[in-house]
Amino acid sequence: DAAVYSVAKWRQTGDWAEVRDGAIFLRGRLCFRVKILGQAVQLEEIEEVIAAVPAVRGSCVLALPVAHGHVLAAVVVGTGEPRPALCEAVRSHLRRALPPHHTPALVHVMATLPTTVSGKVDRRRLAAAVLRRYRRPLGPGRVVGW
Repeated sequence: DAAVYSVAKWRQTGDWAEVRDGAIFLRGRLCFRVKILGQAVQLEEIEEVIAAVPAVRGSCVLALPVAHGHVLAAVVVGTGEPRPALCEAVRSHLRRALPPHHTPALVHVMATLPTTVSGKVDRRRLAAAVLRRYRRPLGPGRVVGW
């Protein structure tokens, strides 16, 4: 019904959604959408791909600021696999599943992800921690794992 989806009844929430077959599907947050090499990238879509790796318990994808725009960094929490093997498993899966501009240049393993008081991943603290840990310049296509 067109009246149900009238723009006059919508509120700007910052959510990204689409309407299909009369239903609204939430796709993520607009603030988690960035441009990488001129292509729109939804960070939560990359996190969904990482979640398919059996050795990953949790993840967060960040768009870190660099001189030419942003570079993607995937921070993962593993299930106990050694860090090098976990980084390689994540990288390999991402290369097979995503186009190059969606593939994080950086894979970082942590024991836990920092959270806010409401239990959501604290992306600001996480980005600061990753930037402190990795001080060399980042560039597109540069792959690093710690």
